[in-house]
Amino acid sequence: MALHISPTWIRWTLASGLVVAWLYAFAAWRSYPQGAATTLHCLFGFAAIGFAPWVAPSLRWSRLLRFVGAAVSFIALALAVLLTDVLRNGL
Repeated sequence: MALHISPTWIRWTLASGLVVAWLYAFAAWRSYPQGAATTLHCLFGFAAIGFAPWVAPSLRWSRLLRFVGAAVSFIALALAVLLTDVLRNGL
């Protein structure tokens, strides 16, 4: 007997995982905000949460949520690259 999982459940599970990853990184950043590595993890968490509307789009407000998610992801990744470059050149 084969196990059949609907694509909707897979999308929502993946989106939930992205949200949990963001919450974990954000909680770590709130506990120790001075650490550069923790800040990078938090920025990657924001990038992950921005991709959630692309993974599991809702029927209502889908385009707006995708646009906002893409903007959040792009800004978070740009800040992560900038922080990485600053740390490599010596802060």
